[in-house]
Order: sequence, then structure tokens, then C-alpha cells
Amino acid sequence: MKRVLISLVCVMLILCNACISQADETVSTGSKYYSAGVMYREWQKKNYLPDYVYGVWSTDGSSNNLTFGIPDNEAGNAGMQEIFALVYDDSTVSFVYQQYSRSYLWQIIDEINQTCKQNPAFEGTRPNEKENCITVYLSKDMQHLESTQKTARELTEKYGDAIQIEYANLITVLTQYPLRQSQRLYVFLLMTIGMSVVLMAVMGYTVRRRRLVLLMQTSGGVAAVSDAPLTNKRIVKMVKHSSPPVTSQLDKNVMDAIDGIKQ
Repeated sequence: MKRVLISLVCVMLILCNACISQADETVSTGSKYYSAGVMYREWQKKNYLPDYVYGVWSTDGSSNNLTFGIPDNEAGNAGMQEIFALVYDDSTVSFVYQQYSRSYLWQIIDEINQTCKQNPAFEGTRPNEKENCITVYLSKDMQHLESTQKTARELTEKYGDAIQIEYANLITVLTQYPLRQSQRLYVFLLMTIGMSVVLMAVMGYTVRRRRLVLLMQTSGGVAAVSDAPLTNKRIVKMVKHSSPPVTSQLDKNVMDAIDGIKQ
């Protein structure tokens, strides 16, 4: 059991160290962040995102190389230079011009969620930062209904290319919310801690159950037990000194025998 606990502690320490190193990785000299990913994670910790950033996503699937969506105007170009000035390795930074700001897209989400909450075909919404739009999910099972098609047309007419309609069921909507690498790390850490707690609880319960050992049961039904391992000599002694209680049937047999002798 000690080996298992030591192994679990080591795993937890390694994961904690990974979390810390991932969040705090910066250039040792100066005030620049080592990569775009490090800078963005620091922004997330502070719940901060510049207004000129319309979207952020991984360029190549890694957590350090990021692409930033910015507006094609003076503010966007100034923001681009600001990010380049903050990042040490500018090869980890990419930019694309986008049309819709985050605040506008979240406004659309609030409006659609409020308008369609009573619509049985409405499954949910999700921001799509890379495509710079909102994905609106309508029930795939109800796609053939005229009412569902009408909802899709009305939303498209109102919001244009700021939304995209996708037919899916609720389980698909839930599984398509992506977790960032840092979030996946924290989720994995929490899962590891949870599994460790459960495992230790099960092991503790098992050890506690095994501490009470049935050694032998006499012919009278008396069990000799111990809460710890015993030697053979002590076991024999415990069994010999086990006194079975006198049963009512035995009393009756004795009295019947006495009555028979008297007669």
C-alpha cells in the first residue's frame, strides 16, 4: 500500500509542476513572454483580452503557436505590433483579419438563446473563433420539419454570415466544446486526484475488513476471531478456551434424561 501511495503522490507532484511550468514559462531576462501561448495563458489568468483581439486558436495544434484574429483597421494593426513586442519568439504568432468582434458575437448568442429558448428544435449555440461566427445547433431529428427550416431561414436572414446553422443532437453539441491544453491538464489533474482518493478509500476499507480474521468455528457455532495475524499456538489456545453457550434444546434434553432416570 505504501508503494501505491508514494506512486500517486509522485504523479500528483509531476502534474502540479507541469501546471506551474506551463503557466509561468517566461524569458529569464526582460519582460517578454517566451511564446504566444505563454502570453495568452497569462491573459487568461488575469481574465483579460484586448478589444482588438477577435479570436484566438492554435495554429498547428500546439498550445504555444497561436493565431490571433484582428480587425483590418488601425486598431488591429496597432494591436499586432503590440503582440509582437510582448512575445520573444515571434514565430509562434500568426494573424488573420476578421470582421466581427467578440462582443458582437456574444451579443448574438444572448439574443438567439433568449429568442429560441422555447423552440423545441433549438439545441444551443457555440462561438467559433476561427470562423469568426456563431454556430447555431438545431435538432437533427427535427431537421425535416417546416418549423425547423423556418427557424434556420429567419436566423440566417437576420444575422447573415455571423452565424452558421448546424443540425445536431444535444450530445454532439456538448462534445464539441473544445478544451484548451491548460484546461485539459487541470481536468486530468482533478481526475487523478479523484481516482487517488477513491483508490485510497477502497484500500482502506479492504484493510479494515481484513483486520478481523475468522480463525475457526467450533461445533457449537462459536467463532474465534482476531483483529491481527496470530501464531498457530495462540489460535489453538483461543479455540480451546471458547465456551459455547448452553442452548435451550440442551436444557430440555438434560431435563428429559433426569425425568427418565426418576421413572
